[in-house]
Amino acid sequence: MNFYSKSLQLKILVPVSIVTLLTFITLGVTISKRHRQATDEILQQATTRLSATLLSAIEEPMRIGDNASTKAQLVKIAKDYPDVQVYLTNFRGNVTYSTDPKSIRTQFTDSYANGKLTQQLSASLSRGENSSALHEFAGRPYFSNIQTIPNAPACHHCHGASQAVLGSMIFLQDVSPEFAEMRTSENLTLGISLGGAVVLLLVLLGFIRKMVLGKVLNIAEISSRIRDGDYEAHFERNGNDELAKLSDNLHDMVQKVQDQLQYSQGILEGISTPLIVTDKERRITFVNSPMLHALGKEGQDLTGTPLYNLISAQNADRSHLAKHCIEQGESDSGLLHFTRNDGTVVPLHFDVSPLQDANAETVGATLMMIDMSREEKARERISQQQEKLLKVAAKVTDVSTTLSGSAQKLEHEMDELTSNVTQTSSQTGQVATAMEEMNATVLEVAKNANQAAEISQEASTVAQSGGKEVDRTVGETRQVAKTTQELAQYLEDLSNKADNIGSVMEVISDIADQTNLLALNAAIEAARAGDAGRGFAVVADEVRKLAEKTMNATKEVDHAIEAIQTSTRAAVREMENTRERAEGTEKLAENAGDVLEDIVTRSDSIADMVRSIATAADQQSSTSEEININVSTINELTGDIAERVASANRAIKNVTTMAGELNELIEQFKRTE
Repeated sequence: MNFYSKSLQLKILVPVSIVTLLTFITLGVTISKRHRQATDEILQQATTRLSATLLSAIEEPMRIGDNASTKAQLVKIAKDYPDVQVYLTNFRGNVTYSTDPKSIRTQFTDSYANGKLTQQLSASLSRGENSSALHEFAGRPYFSNIQTIPNAPACHHCHGASQAVLGSMIFLQDVSPEFAEMRTSENLTLGISLGGAVVLLLVLLGFIRKMVLGKVLNIAEISSRIRDGDYEAHFERNGNDELAKLSDNLHDMVQKVQDQLQYSQGILEGISTPLIVTDKERRITFVNSPMLHALGKEGQDLTGTPLYNLISAQNADRSHLAKHCIEQGESDSGLLHFTRNDGTVVPLHFDVSPLQDANAETVGATLMMIDMSREEKARERISQQQEKLLKVAAKVTDVSTTLSGSAQKLEHEMDELTSNVTQTSSQTGQVATAMEEMNATVLEVAKNANQAAEISQEASTVAQSGGKEVDRTVGETRQVAKTTQELAQYLEDLSNKADNIGSVMEVISDIADQTNLLALNAAIEAARAGDAGRGFAVVADEVRKLAEKTMNATKEVDHAIEAIQTSTRAAVREMENTRERAEGTEKLAENAGDVLEDIVTRSDSIADMVRSIATAADQQSSTSEEININVSTINELTGDIAERVASANRAIKNVTTMAGELNELIEQFKRTE
């Protein structure tokens, strides 16, 4: 069982084999059982049909009471069906007809002492039940079918009507061949199932061994080699299944571990401090070049050497170096003297720290050593320097005392200078304030002058625009006078034409008068003519009326023409007056244009003068600003000088203080020595 628990191959193959065999055995047994059931059903159906057929063949001669024919049918059945036995019994169970002549006139149960068959016969005779069943006689299987023979009316002439059942036909068929064939088929099925199970199991096991176990065993082998330190081993990387991905992941993991180890190795080799790394048994696993140099063992391979072998006899108290650190997981430090091969004793300061794994268990230790030889030499040099320092301290004391006195005098003079500079800075500030106020006033004057210049310029621009408008007004006025004169001429022509129309109308009026007279004369002549002149009189009367209408219309036209002439004359007079007014307006506009030109000229002069004032004010402002800047600069310089003087004064005070402190330090130094 221990081997089984450690073998993945057995853990997979054994369950797979058991499950496969059980599956196929169950399948074979199930198939055999179903085959046996199907065979039983087929035999039952075949036996039932055959017994019904034989019963039909026997019933016909029995119905008519022909015993010879009935026996002949049974003989024929025995000949045609040697594996079939037929028994006909009466209602008491006595055999009356049979394919076996020896059983006639005997009790059927005496020949076949079978409880199940006896029950079938009893049920058939007493209750008229037909039944079928499988029996075994003398070690051979028989299939029975019992058919009840009812007492039909056609049988009453021989058997009477007292019994409901005349008897039973018992049909027994030897089914040994069928059962032998069934067993052969079952054995074949089981054999095929077992053979298929074995083949499938072998194929499955081979597939699992090749596709799964082989890869798993390879992964286990490679991982074991890597565990033993063979980091050059590589996992097989083929396929895309889970095991291939596992191999890829393990390969990447090992690669990262190699990179990390290489990185750690590089870090260890890059440490300039002497370093030794040991395992849990204090065997050296790594030592860097500075440590080899410190121990005087350049070029030697100390890997695997116990750490205590490096400790000389004079360091007996350090023979268990790193033991406490590994056992207790605590750091340690101290000083030891190491004797090199050439006899040189080197003082070494050491620090031991435990190395722990991911489970916080100590797996080794790191030992760092520092060569203290230079420090020892430095102590000697320091002792020599102390004597020199005492001598220098005495001289420094004298210099410090002198410096302190001079600093006090200089401090008094700097206080007076600071006061004077402060007063100068205050006066300069007042001058700067006054210059700023004057500069503001000058700037205000310059601003107002600029505004006045801008207003003068705007007035000049407006006057120029007014002059242009007056020029356009003069032109328009001249055009109006000209147009008025032309209209007066047109109206005068209209008056003349109206006079001509009046002359024409006078002629028309005269013609109308003459026509009226002629019509009157014609009417008189027509009246004289009597009836012959009536028509002419009517025409003459109409002509007279037309002449009167013409005269009236001529008068109306004459009155209208006179009104037109009157209006035209008035319009001519008004046009003349308008022309005269337009000419007067033209002269006034020309005068206004001259005035505006004069205004423009004067505005330009005023603007020039204001600009001069503004320019002068700007120059004055610039000068004031420059003066103000200079005064401010002087004020700032004065303030800066005051600050520098104050800073110098503070520095002098600090010098005085430091001189005192220096004296105290020298005294302390002397007392310490």
